[in-house]
Amino acid sequence: MTVHGLFTDLPQFKDVRNSIPRHATKRFPVLDINSKTEIAIHHALVRMGLAGANAAGYARFHVHTHDWPGIGYSYVIEPNGDILFCNPVNWRTYHVGNSNNFSIGICLTGDFRTEEPTDAQKRSLNRLVDRLKKEYSQIKRIRSHHEYPGYSWKGCCIFDYNTVLNAKVEKDEPKQIGNKYTVQQGDTFWSIAKGREFEVIDLQHANPNVDPTTLRIGQAINIPTKSTDKATVEEKKSPAYAGNSITRYLESIGEDSSFAARKRRSEQLGIRNYTGTADQNIELLSILRDGQKPTNNNVARLEVDGSWGQATTRRLQQVLGTQPTGLMGGQARTAITLNIPSVQFGTGGSLVVREMQKRLGLPQNQQGGLLGPLTLTALQKSMGTPQTGAISRTGSAVVKELQHRLNQNRF
Repeated sequence: MTVHGLFTDLPQFKDVRNSIPRHATKRFPVLDINSKTEIAIHHALVRMGLAGANAAGYARFHVHTHDWPGIGYSYVIEPNGDILFCNPVNWRTYHVGNSNNFSIGICLTGDFRTEEPTDAQKRSLNRLVDRLKKEYSQIKRIRSHHEYPGYSWKGCCIFDYNTVLNAKVEKDEPKQIGNKYTVQQGDTFWSIAKGREFEVIDLQHANPNVDPTTLRIGQAINIPTKSTDKATVEEKKSPAYAGNSITRYLESIGEDSSFAARKRRSEQLGIRNYTGTADQNIELLSILRDGQKPTNNNVARLEVDGSWGQATTRRLQQVLGTQPTGLMGGQARTAITLNIPSVQFGTGGSLVVREMQKRLGLPQNQQGGLLGPLTLTALQKSMGTPQTGAISRTGSAVVKELQHRLNQNRF
């Protein structure tokens, strides 16, 4: 589902939807985005620096005092210029009474009856309004809160917003961030990669154990500063590579990843008869992400020999979305693992085995990443081969079927 108004590539943009107070049961109505034709500018009527003069404070007041579903604005701009994304812009939040159906609320922290917006706030307001107007062409009008019907009495917001919006703001260049980066509030792989010398696909390659959808503030991630840190040309071309997941890419930039939305996008971009095949998804992804069609989607086929070697493990890792090392690490020495040439013995289990256990529907307490009899039996059942709980080093029926499926980029 599209998250309208989520502009993670804007400087100082932070997604705080999941960190500010919300009502336990109430929800704002969701409207057709085309009904949003105006932007309403507010200020908080609370001086900068006072306790509660921030998005979390406004949210607490709106929820606990007014009993609203959540904070009444789509955005709050803090004195340091941070643009805090609080609600999708197609939600009917509460900020201008009877005009809520067609207006998008932006609130600047401060009391502009007695103080001025900071220069950082002005720059961010300028950028945000410009982006909203470009993204949603139906927006034709911008007003201050007191310019709406019934609010002429309200001192909100008393500053010359027209001058701010008409000012020319220089484009910020992305900061150099070295080979390590600490996740900040609102960060996504897309926002971190935006405008730099690497792509989301390279971040995924450099951080195989990091789930891009569950980034935590303060989390350290690797930055691919050298070509050897980045996804290879072969990986970028492969439909099996996790970084080439069209759904993950669309979700990372806050776009609708459903089949219907992908089909609609494909038709707009000249991809005919979209059915969601790997080749079509790679073509769609390449156009959206890179602005061009891929030159080659071919991947080397596995030899169907029933031996679970490094090539089979690497393809399995690609299809299941873990780092394609070709090795199945952290395994105990058992009758099963001794017959798998790509196994590395040790402790802790393997990411690809964990993902396989998850896909096979094993209980949570059986998803430890160790390839034992229960996992092997579940795999044999899934592959439609005899459920023996044992495996041979060569000519294994379950491995042959696995290799057949991996050659079709499926598990």
